[in-house]
Amino acid sequence: MENLYTGEPLDAAAELEYLLQHNGFSYQREENRFSLVFADRGCKWETLGLCRGGQVLLYGSYPFPVQESDRTLRLCQEINRQVVMGSMFLAEGRAVFRTGADLLDAYSAYEQIGRALEYNAGVMVRFWAQMAACAAGHSGDLGIEPVFE
Repeated sequence: MENLYTGEPLDAAAELEYLLQHNGFSYQREENRFSLVFADRGCKWETLGLCRGGQVLLYGSYPFPVQESDRTLRLCQEINRQVVMGSMFLAEGRAVFRTGADLLDAYSAYEQIGRALEYNAGVMVRFWAQMAACAAGHSGDLGIEPVFE
């Protein structure tokens, strides 16, 4: 927030840290890498924030390992048809949802990061039950109702 008028590129890590500190988030930081744990409606997961230049990338990771990758990939595809900002994919045996914020100016940086964090958490919670069932290998309908038809 210090460089409102300098015209210099924003430091995404400093902007993310500012938001986290001023909103009471507990996090760990190692250079440009942030680790946060979120909990909402009985769901608890880790989100990794990676910063470079004026960009923040957020990776929400479901805590349960994927047992049936083909089925989970189909669920990821269905989720990706519905989300607007970000994508769901498999990485290292877990389902991950990625969002990002491009920090174009210091006036909107705080809002952009906040919006990306909120959207990421919302998607994680919205698809929690379906992803947990799918990752555990339960058969049957994926249980996702399309938002857009």
